[in-house]
Amino acid sequence: MPIGPFGTWDMVGLETIWRINQMAADATGDPVLAANGAFLKPHVDRGHLGVKTGQGFYTYPSPAYAQAGFLPGGASKPGSK
Repeated sequence: MPIGPFGTWDMVGLETIWRINQMAADATGDPVLAANGAFLKPHVDRGHLGVKTGQGFYTYPSPAYAQAGFLPGGASKPGSK
């Protein structure tokens, strides 16, 4: 996937990803899920929720993954071959 996991999370919304992760962490007590939630929470607290706010792991409307050369030796834009 040319946009990678962080671009995908930005599309879904970081608060949604954080809430789902927290529910799973709370239900299972899994320390990896708790660590994932701790990683996402500062973004959510700052309001960097992804595409809908213009800032997440990337800045929108021109995220780095859409720029030529983002993936050296690979596809340079989503949908390109």
